Amino acid sequence: MSRSLRSIGLLIIFILLITAVAGAFLLVVNAASGGPADDVRITSARDFLFAYQPQSPAGDAVLVTAQLFRGGQPLKQAGIPVKFSLSDGRFATLDDSTAYTDEWGMATTHVRSYDSGQAMSEKPFLLVVSASAAGKSAQLTLPVTHYVSLRGTVKNKNGDLVQGATVAVLYKRTHSPVNAMGATSTSDIDGRYSLERVPTDLGDMVVYAKKGDLETYMPASFPSGG
Repeated sequence: MSRSLRSIGLLIIFILLITAVAGAFLLVVNAASGGPADDVRITSARDFLFAYQPQSPAGDAVLVTAQLFRGGQPLKQAGIPVKFSLSDGRFATLDDSTAYTDEWGMATTHVRSYDSGQAMSEKPFLLVVSASAAGKSAQLTLPVTHYVSLRGTVKNKNGDLVQGATVAVLYKRTHSPVNAMGATSTSDIDGRYSLERVPTDLGDMVVYAKKGDLETYMPASFPSGG
């Protein structure tokens, strides 16, 4: 066999080996990412939903995300249907009851409050959101709460009005901030602040004000039947 034929033969063998290795690698990758999910995890962008109220006719919406996992790792596969459902449809609805995963294995929908004409028997109303795919499911509890606007003034110990103080609403027991739109503010030149959307049904809360060495906590008073 001439040297050129031998070289061609070796080149063909080399190409076949590379092709076989690449094919095996693809099979391993497909096996890792293409199998069924063995876990579903669900999260929400905010830990409560504002109930529909007349002063906000558009209602409220919270983004909910379900992510699929396999062997403890994200199942990065697009196009897998995920079913979303609610435990009760009297105060909220879903934008989509079926959503499809993206390339990161995540599917999303919005839980949206609406006016059903019914009064909440419990405050907050504990709404359970479920997501299921490939025979697996997960749930989270999304409290539905009313809200109010709070207005007041910030003063120092001498009774002087304080401009530029940071004002927020905190849970009284843990002093954790409330994750709510409009629940933070800065006092104006007259010491006034306005907190526009403060949840009323999540437990005892305080209004917190701070500027420099000034730091104070004031009970948050909500009207009955909010």
